[in-house]
Amino acid sequence: MKLFLTRHTRTNYNELGLCNSDPAVDVHLSDEGIDQAKQLAEKLKHEDFERILVSTLPRTRQTAEIINTHHIVPLIEEPALSDYDSGFEGRSADDYLAALASAPDMWAYRGTGKESIQDVRDRVKAFLQELRQRDYGPTLIVTHGTVLQCIYAELEGLSNDAMWELPIPQGDFTVVYI
Repeated sequence: MKLFLTRHTRTNYNELGLCNSDPAVDVHLSDEGIDQAKQLAEKLKHEDFERILVSTLPRTRQTAEIINTHHIVPLIEEPALSDYDSGFEGRSADDYLAALASAPDMWAYRGTGKESIQDVRDRVKAFLQELRQRDYGPTLIVTHGTVLQCIYAELEGLSNDAMWELPIPQGDFTVVYI
């Protein structure tokens, strides 16, 4: 199966440096993010995909809707693609990264949240196994940076340390086959 992978584009919370995993919180594309999504839509407009999978967080749907103006394919919400609950909702991403760095095992660290990075990797691994069973043609996935790191790590057999170093830019895409 051919997958087009992209991260949602820039948001108001990216600009403020804040964490978000709650779909009820007003995190939306910034003006820059809207422009990035339009540019991404132009890059993808001649690509052939049959559906778009998004997370439960509105920023992925917003990005996908802009891209989808050239395709008009179904948008399907996949909870497995959602960003993880780090326990730092609405708090500084720098504070989260500092807490993670000081944890005895950063991959198992949950703080006050529900998931660790290893939990997300396990969730993504199960999702990819299940996705391989679907009779899907080319598919666009719009998700989050950490989820994309986990997808690449699972597909390439990377360690957690190598996975964590992968840059995941906003406004670009990658094609992979599973």
